[in-house]
Amino acid sequence: MPSEWDERDAKLRAENPLYAELADALTPNYPASFFGDRFVPTDRGYHKEMDRIEETLGRYTPGFRHYECYESYRLRHPNATAWTYHEDSKFLFL
Repeated sequence: MPSEWDERDAKLRAENPLYAELADALTPNYPASFFGDRFVPTDRGYHKEMDRIEETLGRYTPGFRHYECYESYRLRHPNATAWTYHEDSKFLFL
């Protein structure tokens, strides 16, 4: 049975596509688990989570990425261009 939060979220997503887009962008995409509140991943889920963690190493957390600059981003991604930096952080200032 869906919780009150799930029902409200589904209603807002149906009424407002901008809400759905922002909620998807700002909600962390953690791998699903079959054991309630415990993280017991499948092999694929484990690698997906490790990739997510590795990608965020050396970066500010999502609420503080506005402190990050292009030069510190290039330390983590040496082949990055200004365009890829912009695309990676486009939801920071909405």
